[in-house]
Amino acid sequence: MSDAEETLRSLVSVEEGPALAAQEVVHDPDFFYELVYIRVQHSLFAIPRRYLEDNSDTFRALFTVRKVDGVVEGMAEDNPLELHGIDANDFREFLCALTSRLVEYDDPQYYALADSSDRRVSTPDSQQPNCWKAVYIVSAKWQFEELSSLSLQYLRRGSPITRIELAHSLDLHGWLQPAVWELSHRRESLKYSEYKALGVDFAVNMAKLRLWVIRADPPLDRSAYHKMWYEGVELCFGSDYAEKLRQDEEAYMTASP
Repeated sequence: MSDAEETLRSLVSVEEGPALAAQEVVHDPDFFYELVYIRVQHSLFAIPRRYLEDNSDTFRALFTVRKVDGVVEGMAEDNPLELHGIDANDFREFLCALTSRLVEYDDPQYYALADSSDRRVSTPDSQQPNCWKAVYIVSAKWQFEELSSLSLQYLRRGSPITRIELAHSLDLHGWLQPAVWELSHRRESLKYSEYKALGVDFAVNMAKLRLWVIRADPPLDRSAYHKMWYEGVELCFGSDYAEKLRQDEEAYMTASP
């Protein structure tokens, strides 16, 4: 018998005293998980129930209200709780973030969520920019408040292109005007990939605004230039979009500490 086999044998064959053997086996209060089964599209997920209940009032209610023939949905593999209006890949990214630990690397510009295998979920402007977007969509929909707030913090570290996309697609108030301002003052011209990301019509108007900013003779007074910038926005995007940016800036200023 090898040393490894002998060690294994000793681990699984240790004889317990009669007093210990007679004691009732109880579930550990911290590490004995009750699983729930959730179906999203064609994917079935098995998740510790407490992960969901401890972080969402919505899920806590679902497990007590949703019943079929008196049986709570999600407590058996053949009777999963079905979630609609969510993409399975988005839900998978959400679960990865929910069950992960937060890791801060030495580089202050690099943050990531990593699971036990240190699989990097996302970084600002990484090759998977939609990952944190997926986490936000699911966590906001099902009222995971802390994770929703955390995902927004990471998304805010993205480029102005990413933030403009998110502001448009998710209707995030206070995100659009700062990103448009930043992009309009960027020295580097828009790339082809950025034209595709923003949409041709918006990108063309954005390029016009950048050119307007370059050619403008800004006054020394900051408030006067601020007003002048909005004149450029009206010229390039139209009065309706300029008003939208003004309202968005007001929302940003209200939300800022």
